[in-house]
This record gives sequence, C-alpha cells and structure tokens, in this order.
Amino acid sequence: MASHALARARRAAIASAPVALTMLLAFAALAWLARTIAIDLEIYVLAALLPILIVRLPHAHGAAEQARDGVVIAAAALVAVELPALVDGQPLPGTLALIACAVASKALRGRGRAAGIAAAGAGLALRLALISLVAPGRIDEAWRAPLAVALVGWSYGALALFARLVGHEPAADRRASGASAEAGARAAAAAPAAIAASRAVRSFGRKSATLQMLLAFSASCVAGRWWFGAHWNWAALSAFLVLSGTLTRAEIMTKGLHRLVGAAAGTSAAALLVGPGGAGSRSTLLALLAVVMVSIWLRRLAYAGWVAGITAALSLLYSYEGQDAGALLGVRLAALACGAVLAIAAGWFVMPVRRAPDSRAR
Repeated sequence: MASHALARARRAAIASAPVALTMLLAFAALAWLARTIAIDLEIYVLAALLPILIVRLPHAHGAAEQARDGVVIAAAALVAVELPALVDGQPLPGTLALIACAVASKALRGRGRAAGIAAAGAGLALRLALISLVAPGRIDEAWRAPLAVALVGWSYGALALFARLVGHEPAADRRASGASAEAGARAAAAAPAAIAASRAVRSFGRKSATLQMLLAFSASCVAGRWWFGAHWNWAALSAFLVLSGTLTRAEIMTKGLHRLVGAAAGTSAAALLVGPGGAGSRSTLLALLAVVMVSIWLRRLAYAGWVAGITAALSLLYSYEGQDAGALLGVRLAALACGAVLAIAAGWFVMPVRRAPDSRAR
C-alpha cells in the first residue's frame, strides 16, 4: 500500500513538473520586470492560471489548430486583464460581462473542439477577473496587452518544451485520444435509436447545465454583494467552480462538499502561514510560491487537497496585497459556503440531471 502511494505521488510530481516550471519561470520574469514597471495582481494570476488551463486543452492536430487555440486563449487573456477594472469602475456592466463569461463557459462545452477551446477561454477570463478584483488598475495600459499575449506564448512554448524534456505526454492528450477512440467504437456499434436517445440526453444536459450556471452565478453575485460587500467575488467564484466540469446531481453535490471542506482547510492554513509577515513581505511571497507548487502536485492526487492548496495560495496572495487573512477568515468562509450552496441548489432543483450522458457532451 505504501509503495503504491509513493509511486502514485512520484507520477504526480513528474506529470506536474512542466506546469510548475512554466509558472515559476513566468513569476521570475514578472518579478524582474516589476523593477521597472508596475505590474498588476491579475498579471501574476494570469501567469499561474495559463499553464494549468493550457495543459488540460485537447491536443492540437496540426499547426492550424494550434494557432487557432493560441489566438482564442490570447483573446481570453486580453479580456481577462481588462475585466477587473471594468467591474471595479462600472459594477453593473462588469457583472453582466462576468455572467456572460460564466454562461459561455458552460453553454459551449460539448459542441465541438473549437467551441470547447472558447469555453475554456471564457472560464479563464472569469476566474482571473474574480481572483484579481482585490487590486485592479495599477499597471500602465501600454503594458497590459503585450504582457498578457507574451504570457500565452510563453505558456504554450514552455509547456511543450518541458513536457518533452521530462518525457511526459500531457494527461489531457491521452484522455482526448483514448476518449475519441472509445467514443468512435461506441458510435459504430450503437443502434440508430440509441444514438438518438444519447443525443437527446446530451442536449438536455447542455441546456440544464447552462441554466444552472446562469441562475447560480447570477444569484451568487447578487447575494455576495448584499452580504459580503467588497468580498462578494469569493461567493461568485465558489459557485462557478462547483458548476464547472460537473453535470449530474451527484457530481455537483460531491464537488460542492469537497470545495467547502478544502476551502475551509486552505483558508484556515493561510491565516496561520502568514504569521508576522503580512503585506509585501518576502516570507509571505515565499510561502505563496511554495503553496502554489504543492497545490499543482496535489491536483493530480485529490480534488479536496487541490482546493485547499489553491485557496490557501489565494488567501496568501490577498495577504501580500494588504488584507488581513485572520480577520477575514469568517467572511471568506461564509462567502465560499454561500456560493457552493447556491450552486448545489441549482444543480439539485433546476432541471436536474440524474444520470451522466455520453462523455462527449461533457
């Protein structure tokens, strides 16, 4: 048992190495640039999110597909770095833009590879905007777009290079190729009636998931602003993440509970890790980087562990920006719980999906 666990941990470390290296070198480059220009929080968050997103995208077959993927993700990055300032300066149009990104991220899934890439881009824009609302608008406008595009290019190139160096084929590629072969075999063997029934289930699942996201995310934005003031984005982010990648009642309930447990553990741990450091301290920054690296590894082992790690990292990031992690612990946990409960309620009562359709709809 112990040897099996060690082997699994070793495989997870090797698989996560390209993402960790890509992210770490991007942080180092941004820290060097920060000596001469002011760099916003969302640029650092973008550097963290891009490798995680890109490594999960379906493998591009040919230069044309790869170029199209890069353009879509670059466009999403440009939208993402502009959204925090829009939401901060014009709350109503900004919130409507966030809702549009949330709905698009769900509505486009299962509609083909190109739509799936666009859905991933919308999810990236939303995550980045919600995470970086704490400190929008400090970077010189002339640098915002070039840095975003440069980070996209770096992430694509570095991930491919590091994956080749460690001899690791991204899991998304294997899953995509394996799923395609399996789906093709099933489609060839299925009867026309079964195919029609499967399509009907997938269509219902897409409509259900889109409506659930619209209602739960909109409600979390309203409830978050009403109950949590400036920290409303935690409720909205929690609702979005619970409904991302889930479809059935059981999946939504399980992910919601994992998020509640993991987020509570991560936020509590962050309050202890900050210690006397606080805003702008080197110790907080080093703790943040260490937690991010461990979180990338945990992501391949346990979802609750990943949630705990990334929540702790975000709490440390906010502490580095000047928030008191200990004083905000209760508010942050309540906001996370609010978003998760709203997402679970939407999945349970609004056009619930009781069984999973064909995986191609996911």
